[in-house]
Amino acid sequence: MNRKHSLYLFLGICFNLILAPIVYAASGHEFSRSQAWSLGLLGLGTVALSVYLFFVMFVPEKF
Repeated sequence: MNRKHSLYLFLGICFNLILAPIVYAASGHEFSRSQAWSLGLLGLGTVALSVYLFFVMFVPEKF
């Protein structure tokens, strides 16, 4: 992995530090903290994949 990808991964994990407690609080404590962390990462991964696919569809010559 080059340095740019490492920075993106680090920023995503840091953002999940903010997102996981929000998911945990919104679930009414039905999920454990590890499940809230996993759901936060899953949500971030889904958003990242959808943004990537959006750019691949509308700017294919760049890829």
